[in-house]
Amino acid sequence: MRFFASPPERLRWSVGSSALNIWGLLSILSSVGQAEKSQADYFVHSLPGAPEPLLKMHAGHIEVTPEHHGNMFFWHWQNRHIGNKQRTVIWLNGGPGCSSEDGALMEIGPYRVGDESKGPKLEYNDGSWDEFANIMFVDNPVGTGFSFVDTDSYWFKLFPEYEHDDLYLAGESYAGQHIPYIAKAILDRNKAGAAHPWQLKGMLIGNGWISPEEQYKAYLSFAYERGLIERGSDIAKRIESQQAICLKALAEPGGKDHVDNNQCEQVLQDILRDTQVKGSDGKMQCINMYDIKLKDSYPSCGMNWPPDLDNVTPYLRRKDVLDALHIDPGKRTGWTECNGGVGSAFRASNSKPSIQFLPELIAEVPTVLFSGGDDFICNHIGTEELISNMQWNGGKGFELSPGTWAPAETGNSTASQQDSIKKRET
Repeated sequence: MRFFASPPERLRWSVGSSALNIWGLLSILSSVGQAEKSQADYFVHSLPGAPEPLLKMHAGHIEVTPEHHGNMFFWHWQNRHIGNKQRTVIWLNGGPGCSSEDGALMEIGPYRVGDESKGPKLEYNDGSWDEFANIMFVDNPVGTGFSFVDTDSYWFKLFPEYEHDDLYLAGESYAGQHIPYIAKAILDRNKAGAAHPWQLKGMLIGNGWISPEEQYKAYLSFAYERGLIERGSDIAKRIESQQAICLKALAEPGGKDHVDNNQCEQVLQDILRDTQVKGSDGKMQCINMYDIKLKDSYPSCGMNWPPDLDNVTPYLRRKDVLDALHIDPGKRTGWTECNGGVGSAFRASNSKPSIQFLPELIAEVPTVLFSGGDDFICNHIGTEELISNMQWNGGKGFELSPGTWAPAETGNSTASQQDSIKKRET
């Protein structure tokens, strides 16, 4: 999830704190140092409301910045079946400042939280990624979800059996910045002669915020394509005026070297504000920026979504759940999906958008970029444009060969463009 608090200022987010973000996560994995805890300290013996048999899992805090008492929370499930080899997926949600328990309990994890009117209730999630892969959800950066700043222990030191797994980094939205930076750090670590290189086998990024230049431009294009704004209307003229300011800012020296841009952020905010309608209750409603088929109260515009939060939030605040997941008493505030303070504090004055080195990563790591058709804030047009403009593995965009592009007609685009990608990955 990529998000804002309330207009006119979106939470200022970016990767300037990437040293904390990247090295904090790598510290979870690192086998350097002596682990003060054992696997047994993280083993989840029971989970309120979970069906039997209980899935095998570990959870808890790992200190990643001792000088600041920074503790990251992880929740790890062991795979239910083994495919042709052992695989581990690390999942990150976006924001920044949005908890990966979103992914665990509302997206790809093994459980869904049911109605708690008669007590805690978890249900199996058909199609969970833990079916054939170990999966670990990490609240990243510190301050997100159950992670907190107020034991020095390390993931692979605690769980050496996973160090030689094929490793995949997966996530959504702002993870389009987190994942490439983390992947680059892992590859650099391996090339520096690590005793146990980590077998990074893939990146999967859904509706990722990767290339601000193309993705900012896609706000207005998407609004026109989906009929959110009528071309030539007064609203369109106002948005186009702000779009021009955005494009000018991007064209300035260094304008493309930032993960966020205030003038361009305003384009989305203006669309959400100017397309409000009055609901049946008489209150103003805006487009849900995560699913344009839905409406939300203004200025939330999607921050009250998904409806699963009504069950997930109270479940993750239960004392018996906190005890089961080994939540450190130092985490004094209750679980929230997104922490506005983290988003506000996250800055990127010295960090480049991940698109600037993504082609180098793709040359070494198979990568999947996927987009839901109804997401507005990181929409599919922006994803398609950034791929089309990207030089990678000897070609550009969806070229089948130099100058020959894969057809993009409806119904054929997925197969032919995937074929283009496969040819350059082999």
